[in-house]
Amino acid sequence: MDSVIESCPGCGRRLRIPILRGALNLTCPTCRQTWEWSPPGVITHFDPDPVRLAPLKACMAAMDGESSAFEWPGYLLSSKTIVYGSGRIARDGDAVRHEVAAAELALCVRLAHEARALLDGKVNGGLGTEGHLPFDAFWLAANRDEVPPARIDENLIRACFGGTIYPSATIDIQPLTEEAGWWSEVLMCAEETAEVEAMLHTDDEDDEDPAPYFEAFRSVWREMLRWFKENPEFVDVAYVAIGNYNRFRDHFCAMAEAGRKSPDGFDGIPSAYPRLFLGLTRGGSLAGIITHVVQT
Repeated sequence: MDSVIESCPGCGRRLRIPILRGALNLTCPTCRQTWEWSPPGVITHFDPDPVRLAPLKACMAAMDGESSAFEWPGYLLSSKTIVYGSGRIARDGDAVRHEVAAAELALCVRLAHEARALLDGKVNGGLGTEGHLPFDAFWLAANRDEVPPARIDENLIRACFGGTIYPSATIDIQPLTEEAGWWSEVLMCAEETAEVEAMLHTDDEDDEDPAPYFEAFRSVWREMLRWFKENPEFVDVAYVAIGNYNRFRDHFCAMAEAGRKSPDGFDGIPSAYPRLFLGLTRGGSLAGIITHVVQT
């Protein structure tokens, strides 16, 4: 939880106070002074937050013991990627300005955790991945003096990721509907999951019907769609796929046939790709779910 450091009015002890809990009645643990405290209306400082960075690590971190002089040594996200408590993503060393309304940040955090709870622990697949889907809360609180965008598009996503996405990587924006291309991957996984569950519940006398398992899997994803679509806090919603294994493979095959290497040191096809389900607030912030797919 984001916090500020303030001094006790009685003894001057510096205390860390959580922002997102609103107004508080505080008691100093040293001198027992009590006072009423209200959070600032605008937050202008955030520290890099390793918890917020964690969902991106699979798409940026080299294996243990590996090192590279290049910023993208075969990974989709820059090795310099950092994430602040506001959710803002940047390259370490780049200047970042914060002018975040505390109420907007609180809204983003609440929405992100509500969205995560819709999938986390309920499904373990659905987007064409070769591994487990780790669903995490994602938010990026906009600065209050920025003009809010009208919709989620590629330019917005690249800007929100602060230059950390490999420049040649594709960004595919799709609607959050069952008619979108990504939904077919959900249904494919639902069928596979239903067949496995039916086999696990089969006895020696009867074959278990996979239909209930298919419907249970699909209903979880449908509830997630409904939540985003009907949420009054969002002015736009979208599925965002950053990077595509097949396109990277075709690109590197063409380069190999031409006897060329990437001038920026990018070597090899990434195996982890971020996938997000996002809502855009009236204040121009993003909130939703982040995961990544593994493709080889």
